[in-house]
Amino acid sequence: MNRLDRLVDLISRHTPADGTHASAIPGVILHRSSSPTVPMPVVYGPTLCLVAQGTKQASLGTTAYCYDPAHYLVASVELPVMGSVIKASASHPYLCLQLDLDSSELSDLAIRHPPGVKATCLPG
Repeated sequence: MNRLDRLVDLISRHTPADGTHASAIPGVILHRSSSPTVPMPVVYGPTLCLVAQGTKQASLGTTAYCYDPAHYLVASVELPVMGSVIKASASHPYLCLQLDLDSSELSDLAIRHPPGVKATCLPG
C-alpha cells in the first residue's frame, strides 16, 4: 500500500459519512463527499488542504483552482471563494485533510526565514 492509499484509508476510517469531521488533533479537519456539490461561497482562512481522493475547485474572482491528489491548496490569508467538489462518487468519494494554519506562526516563520536565504542541510 503506497502513502496515498494509506491516506485514503485513514481519512475513510475517520469520516463515516459525508460532511466535515473534526479530528482529535487540534487544527486538523477531515472532509468527505460521495458526490459532486454545487458551488458555495466560503471564506478560506489560512489553511493547507491535501486531497487524498477526488477533486475540488475553488474560484477566486475569474480564476479557478483545482486541487486533487496531485495538487494541494494553501491559503496564507483569508480568501472569499466559491468552492465545490467536482469529482466524487459513492465508490470513490472526495476525501480531504485540512490543516488550519496559524497566521502569527506563519509571520514568525517568514521573519526567521526571509526569502533568498538558502537552507543548508547538516550531515548526520
